[in-house]
Amino acid sequence: MWLIDWLTRIVYVRLIGWDLPEEAPSSQLSWAWFLPILVAIYLLAYILAAIILYVVCAYFPLRLNFTIKRIPGTALVIVAHPDDEVMFFGPTLHGLRDAGWQVRLICVTTGDFYGEGATRVKEFNRSWLAMGFPAKSAAIIDHRQLPDDPGTKWDVDVLTANIKYHVDEIVPDVVVTFDRRGVSGHANHVSLHDAVVRLQRGLELPRHCTAYRLTTVNLSRKYRWFFDILLSVADCKAYNQQLFVSPPGSTVRTQRAMLLYKSQMVWFRWLYIAFSRYMYINSLEMI
Repeated sequence: MWLIDWLTRIVYVRLIGWDLPEEAPSSQLSWAWFLPILVAIYLLAYILAAIILYVVCAYFPLRLNFTIKRIPGTALVIVAHPDDEVMFFGPTLHGLRDAGWQVRLICVTTGDFYGEGATRVKEFNRSWLAMGFPAKSAAIIDHRQLPDDPGTKWDVDVLTANIKYHVDEIVPDVVVTFDRRGVSGHANHVSLHDAVVRLQRGLELPRHCTAYRLTTVNLSRKYRWFFDILLSVADCKAYNQQLFVSPPGSTVRTQRAMLLYKSQMVWFRWLYIAFSRYMYINSLEMI
């Protein structure tokens, strides 16, 4: 107790210049003034550690325990709607490209749930170019039995057949899609996971191909900005995940690409662009 009291007086009286009321009992003074200091020190240490780790992971990725092969190949990222690629997979797309991989993108729908399909296709093409990828490396399936509908799980047989057509054409070394929770819980996202799992278990992916899913985190982590890096690295080590961390330049590029989806920029998407960890961090686990 005397140590806490002594430290409290050093900080407040010597360093800050505040006077402590002498009539208060020493124990009350100690805890009343020292606990805020402990909280402040903890927050400062957390922020500093997160910033340092973010910089290390963003600029020195080879220090991480990668599970994706280091020899570049072809990666196929499969999403459900136009804007999924920038809202959720930006760090993966930039990380693979920067590592020398050829990146291909398949989008299942035109995003026509509100009758804006034609507009979103144009935005999709502009956004993909803004991300720095050639137009020919992205395609949209747009099958009538695979509608954009948050309440509809797609027919897995139809979805699997359409994905396999593109897999056979591209022959990827890596396939990346959503996990069973779909990040946002969207039924179409979950269907993509089920289809890729079926392809893998049915040995219908190329023999050398490995499938990965983007891990879903809880709501508090989802909007923790890049400060989620501490838990993300811990998960990477504990569960042998693949971690992609975008440096600030790549993150800004992804954010600008998202802004090209003008039809989708309702108020909560501005908050998502500003605070979502998926703008900075992607954790992938092997299917």
